[in-house]
Amino acid sequence: MKAKTLQIGLATMALLQASAMAIDTDSKDALKKSGDEKEQFDLDAVKMDPLALFESLVARYRGLSSYRDSAHLVQVTQREGNEDLRSVLNFLCEVAEGELQVITPENQVRSGLGLNLPFRKTDAIKDIELRYKLWLAPHMTLKFTDEPLMQLREGIEQGFTPTSVERVLLGDKPMWLLQLQSGDGLSSDFDAKFDFFVNPDSMLIERIEGIQHLSDGSDFITTLEITPYLDSVVPESLLTG
Repeated sequence: MKAKTLQIGLATMALLQASAMAIDTDSKDALKKSGDEKEQFDLDAVKMDPLALFESLVARYRGLSSYRDSAHLVQVTQREGNEDLRSVLNFLCEVAEGELQVITPENQVRSGLGLNLPFRKTDAIKDIELRYKLWLAPHMTLKFTDEPLMQLREGIEQGFTPTSVERVLLGDKPMWLLQLQSGDGLSSDFDAKFDFFVNPDSMLIERIEGIQHLSDGSDFITTLEITPYLDSVVPESLLTG
């Protein structure tokens, strides 16, 4: 079942974006603020409670009325005895008026050529589009799904459990590393795992590393580098960087 669902997600991704892909936490009552104000919380109070940190992240993202980032996505399929299949995509992610927009180089080309013809989208099409966007930008699952732990990844029907959190350095930048594992988080035989690198100052995710073990024995590896732009315009040139 999980393989079939994952195949649907991969097929949807390929169908909508193939031409743009290149083969190369006892929490001490977090003080939540609405709108664009950063959520304030006691890092020392949540550091031993991964679930409390995850819930604080969800509150942070859901409190954002507007948001922009640029992202660099690398996806690799590894299978013993076969050459790795690697795809790379740069895109812009934007939240405005309650909607999620993921802007890829192909989107920009189509827009520039006047090919984005307006038409009324059915609920089914809107759902497929959102699922595809969340496949590319899983951090937006925190804002745009009712149950982020259950809906974090297409194909992982048992959902995820936050299992650990620790202080780390991402380059020279202090981060929280929040680890999530599929299922109850107790088994070493898991289907998928995600690492969220969280900036403690902004309470935004700046890097995601993930792995899914597929039923055919291959591994699907995701690395997403995220640069948030809360108070500035995202340079469009980042799409081709």
